[in-house]
Amino acid sequence: MSLRQAVLFTTVTSLLCDAQQPVVRTPYGPVAGQRLTYEGKQIDSFFGIPFAVPPLGKLRFRKPLAARSWKNVRDATKFQPACLQTNNLVNRDVLLNYSSSASEDCLHLNVWRPSCVVMDNCKSKQALLPVVVYIYGGAFQWGDASAFYNDGLVFSSVNEVVFVSFNYRTNVFGFLNGRSPDSPGNLAFWDQLLAMQWVQKSISCFGGDPELVTLYGQSSGAMSVGLHVLSPLSKGLFKRCIFESGTALSLLTFQRHNEVSFFSNLAGKLNCTDSTANTTAMLDCMRRVGAHELIAQVGDLGQFSSMFFPSKGDGFFPEYPINFANVGCVNGEEMLMGTTTDEGSVFFYHPIKRLDDLLEYMADYYDGASATVISTAFSIPFSAVRHYINSYFTNSVKNLTRGETLNLLSHAYGDPVFVCGTNLWGEELAKRGHSVYRYVYGQRMPWSHWDDWMGVVHMEDLPYMLGSVATLADNLREKRWEYLPEWFRRYNATPVELTFSMNLVKALGSFVKTG
Repeated sequence: MSLRQAVLFTTVTSLLCDAQQPVVRTPYGPVAGQRLTYEGKQIDSFFGIPFAVPPLGKLRFRKPLAARSWKNVRDATKFQPACLQTNNLVNRDVLLNYSSSASEDCLHLNVWRPSCVVMDNCKSKQALLPVVVYIYGGAFQWGDASAFYNDGLVFSSVNEVVFVSFNYRTNVFGFLNGRSPDSPGNLAFWDQLLAMQWVQKSISCFGGDPELVTLYGQSSGAMSVGLHVLSPLSKGLFKRCIFESGTALSLLTFQRHNEVSFFSNLAGKLNCTDSTANTTAMLDCMRRVGAHELIAQVGDLGQFSSMFFPSKGDGFFPEYPINFANVGCVNGEEMLMGTTTDEGSVFFYHPIKRLDDLLEYMADYYDGASATVISTAFSIPFSAVRHYINSYFTNSVKNLTRGETLNLLSHAYGDPVFVCGTNLWGEELAKRGHSVYRYVYGQRMPWSHWDDWMGVVHMEDLPYMLGSVATLADNLREKRWEYLPEWFRRYNATPVELTFSMNLVKALGSFVKTG
């Protein structure tokens, strides 16, 4: 390159960096984003890019279809709605309400990248950047890629990586299983798979390296990452994985053995059954029910009956990974995984509040009350659960404070679901030659508003790991969150929190870049 050419290239690059609205031409069509700033660094963001045909009408309960292309520049400056879901508890007495803001047309993704990436027909003029593909959690019932705690701005800025998040269907829309080709179940995983395929096809247009992708999942998102590790359909779509509070082994507790009866119960509630019990006819009827009416009826089924979970037996998820010796496909190379010190307590918060009077009145029968909660949630015989809970107590419950009792009970829940599964998952992957790194997150920070006995709860680490704690205050000022409690919306992270978070973000970034 001559000096004159170099000066011209530098000038053009400077003009591109100064542009107010970055435009990227993807294989599907051009998108126009916006330029954001964090700590003096400029980040280009592109929100609400469709990766699938809207799953509406006849496409409800079916596998997603790849998005159609477009010609005109598409506005990508605003988040698109989350997928329809029931309300979601994210902090003590803080309930996210999606009754009016969510939509069945929700299969969109978001991209953050460092500004001034110079592209020519999706070929970079500089080294391609590592890519993080983030899969949110929510017990397979809830989730929103655009939620204030899932912000990818800081992670992209601090680590100079491309960060991708996306919506996928949950609850009845993502997991209704009629055991038929018209309603195969596990649609959430097929949504995820399609988004990951979009990344392989399009991310180089944003300056990202499709061969250097890290899948990052939290809670049920981490369980999803585990299934992509095992699925032959996900081969070649990523290089590294981050499991935050969940693995494929955790999924063993989130399963239904009676999917068809759940299907029939819902069909009956929607007046979609007849004497023939024809699955096709029932599905046609359920597809005609309004989306908001459908999710409302699901919410009326009851606390556990309203929850729809993954089910084995399809091309993506043929069998539960109980025996690794029978698992033929293991994708990815390096794995980072971890848990908080008190994973189970948040799941006990509301059940225990409802059982408080019983606990105080019948102190000698603490195990029965808690065993009822766990037995109902996991469909495990009551007697087996009660015996298991008793193993956590060496002394009578009368010798423990209420907080100590509840904390031990929460560990009886959190250990098998998250901790043991993570340990076994890491051991099995290490045996297969993968590099495995394990962490425990034990720092309770001011942002936590949970009761003291609950310790460091499930999901408490997320804003610090992603770095979104630094943008919480700004994001919570958005109009769509104005219904949340004022004390929650006005929270500002302390300097100690910000420093702590930046150290975690950089550590994760190091893993993303080099393993």
